[in-house]
Parts: sequence; C-alpha cells; structure tokens
Amino acid sequence: MVLSITVPGVSADLSKPMRKRDALVRDDNDGVRFLFDIAFRWCYAAGTAVASGKPVNDMAERDNSQLVMRGGQSIPITGNGLDFSGLTLPGNYIAIPASVMADLWADQEFLICMYLTPPTLANWIASLRCIMEGSIAQNSYVTDPDIALIGLASGGFSIRRQTAINTVASLSLSAAAAGAYGALTQVALWRTPNQFGARAKTVTGQAVSTAVAGAKNTANFSANVGGFGVPPGFWTNSGLSSDELKAVQFKLHRGFVENLHRSGRDPVDVLDADWARTIARNVF
Repeated sequence: MVLSITVPGVSADLSKPMRKRDALVRDDNDGVRFLFDIAFRWCYAAGTAVASGKPVNDMAERDNSQLVMRGGQSIPITGNGLDFSGLTLPGNYIAIPASVMADLWADQEFLICMYLTPPTLANWIASLRCIMEGSIAQNSYVTDPDIALIGLASGGFSIRRQTAINTVASLSLSAAAAGAYGALTQVALWRTPNQFGARAKTVTGQAVSTAVAGAKNTANFSANVGGFGVPPGFWTNSGLSSDELKAVQFKLHRGFVENLHRSGRDPVDVLDADWARTIARNVF
C-alpha cells in the first residue's frame, strides 16, 4: 500500500509555472534581482519595531538582505513603512545585496524603483541627500564606484547615474509637478540601450525626465552593497543638521531593482503595472 498525500493548492504538475510571491516577478525572465515590501510580513517580519540586522527577505527569492541601523537609532513602522523621522544619524537603510550590482555590471541596463511617503514641502531640503545609493559611501559617486542614486534636493528629486568617478549624468524631477510633497510616491530611474530616464508618480500627477542612454559606467561597482532609506551619501555623518532632521521625515514602503537586459521589459510599462497593483492594495 502506498500512502499518497495531496497538499491543497500545491500542484504535482511540474510543467506548471512556479507561483511567485509578487506579481512584479511574474514573466520577468529572472530580471528582478531584489524586491522588498514592508507591508508583506514574509519580507519583513518585524511589524511593530525594528532593529539592526533584522532580515529582509527578498520577494524575488534571489538574495536576502537586512536592515542596517547605527547604534542608538530607532525606526518604527508606521503606515506599513519604515519611519525615519526619529533619526539623528545617517547610515540606516535596507541593504541592496552585492549580488544585484554584480548582475548589473556587464550590461548596465537597469530599473531602480522605490515607494516612499516623502517629506512635506516645509521639511524638504535644499541640497542633495541620498535616499537610495548604489554604494554605501559618504561621498557616493564622488569618491566611490556607484551605479546611481536617488536623492532629495531643491525642488524635488535629484537622479544621478555615474559614468566615472566624480562624473555623472543628472536628471531632476519636480516634487510639485508630481504632487509628491507628503504623498505616497513612486520614484524610479532606468537605463536602457537608448535612454536614461526617471519618473516620480503619485495619484495626482507625475514628473518625467529623460536623456540619451550615454556611456556605461567605467567605475566598477560590481562588488557594491547599496541601500534604500537614509544611507550615508551626503548626509552629515557625525549627526544630522537641523535641515536634515526635517528631511528624514519620510517613510519607505517598497523598492526593487531589475536587470532590464535580462527581463527584456520596458521600464515604463513595468512601473505603470506595479503602480496600479500597489495603489489597488491600499496598504501604504
């Protein structure tokens, strides 16, 4: 006698596609290299409090990560987001695994996206401070290899893609045009064979900026660990200034990095579809 056990919802047909944890990674041809979502407890289990070294499980199921925090810092979770408003020091972020940058290095065709509730107009900062950087370095692209950064800056978001040490291609996104002040915002940048682009989108508007793709980065970032949140880049390392204390009044909800050369997908199509699904969830 052979005992057969069937688990409801699990198919024995190996020809069927593997079920994915997030719709973003369906039909992505292994292109999404890292994905986190604070509202999904499998990704980040600490639903009410956080601590340094807490695991951040990769929803693309390629390479898990962790939350990095400096001593004495506190980041509660509010509105299904990491709330940075109580920080007094920079260097607190969800790490982007080095395997991601290694995968992007050869072709440098990528999409980087984050969902945040950014500061209000009154709390916005006038000079560049990173909220995503491809290297965890105080001076980012100025001194270190760095694929790209997203930063808060005068009037909105500054997008910079490194082409060599201390050399970048830059785009700007108006926070006012996008309706981003204090509102849930999708901010993204991409590079395809033909275009370097960026977009900030909310339920009330969007801001888009594009340029030619430009040359690949000659500074080898393949071993880098990056970060979403308040990484070191351009913040005051010894302690946040009064303007910086205002600028950290934001929440981080979701983010991902996709290798567009692998996926073969159009970045704007990916962003539009992910935005529609995310807004429909109504969790941020």
